Amino acid sequence: MSLFSVLITSPSINSTKNVGGISNLTRLLIENNKEVNYIHFVAGKQDKEERGVRWFLRQFSVLFSFFKKVNKKIDLVHINMPLEKAGIVRDFCFTWVCRIKRVPYILHLRGGVYSKNLQTPSLLKMLIKTSLLCAKSIIVLGESEKKYIESSYHIDKDKIHVLPNSVFLPEFHSKSSLTNCLNLLYLGRLDKNKGLDEMVDALYRLPKEVNYLLNIAGEGPYKDRLLVNCEMKLKNKYHYLGVVSGEVKTNLLINSHIFLLPSYFEGLPNALLEAMSYGCVPIVTPVGSIPEVVTDEVNGLIVSVHDSLSITEKIKYLATNQDVMKRLSKNAFDTIKKNYDIGIYMQRLNVIYNNTTNKIE
Repeated sequence: MSLFSVLITSPSINSTKNVGGISNLTRLLIENNKEVNYIHFVAGKQDKEERGVRWFLRQFSVLFSFFKKVNKKIDLVHINMPLEKAGIVRDFCFTWVCRIKRVPYILHLRGGVYSKNLQTPSLLKMLIKTSLLCAKSIIVLGESEKKYIESSYHIDKDKIHVLPNSVFLPEFHSKSSLTNCLNLLYLGRLDKNKGLDEMVDALYRLPKEVNYLLNIAGEGPYKDRLLVNCEMKLKNKYHYLGVVSGEVKTNLLINSHIFLLPSYFEGLPNALLEAMSYGCVPIVTPVGSIPEVVTDEVNGLIVSVHDSLSITEKIKYLATNQDVMKRLSKNAFDTIKKNYDIGIYMQRLNVIYNNTTNKIE
């Protein structure tokens, strides 16, 4: 049987250029989904790249390249759409190309500032709605997002598929016994909207008896500001690792006790799922589809957006309650094992591909 050809859009899957969840999951699919012949089309800026005039002008060549890529050899286009201004406009143009070329497309919504946002500007909302209406299938990250898309954009619910992000499952690594140092981890894109200022402020407030080290791994536009802030407030209590991968990343996750992600908005962060798969206890905000993964006091701890004081209190709570740390750590791992394994994800995704075009047997 010939492989099913899917043109998939995402930022670069080179981890030295992009560390975001869309890139990571796209790379996993390309490397491991043997039922599909993926053709990767790079769409989206690199983590270190600034949006300026040159970037804007280059988008016209990106659109032209996409037009050439979509042809009769492509069975399906899988468009990963981040719900932020540039992504919405770009991917709306991609959907028009698909319609002109008469190639079916799946629209995969990937979170962002306009995810479940009742204040979305009317023009952007129109672009999103048109893209959704003309898609053969729509993939969202959680049930709450599905309900929002149904009600806000009047989309047939049978067209919308809930498919949470997933990760490879390692062996369980218990966090039950704390060393002399509480190892905290931030892993991902360094963006102000990830709540990085609140994270640093929370650690600055910790009492001296809480001995900790914050490991920061990632790249992004807020890196310089973040590191200046850390240097001023945390002194020798932080370590910036840059982009990590392979054995370095694995050891970092194994040795971390707590994963911090106090974001202002999210889809469903791959970094969160990956950290939980290694038994890291997440301290997160209830944004995007995160509440469908993390339940407060069950497999992690929830704090309000912009609430650095609560982050401080949660870290103190875990530092002084090893039994709680042990329970939340094991439950975090079990959550990923049961619901977010990449093997199950690929099976479900291939069913969506099949139902969209009736070509995978």
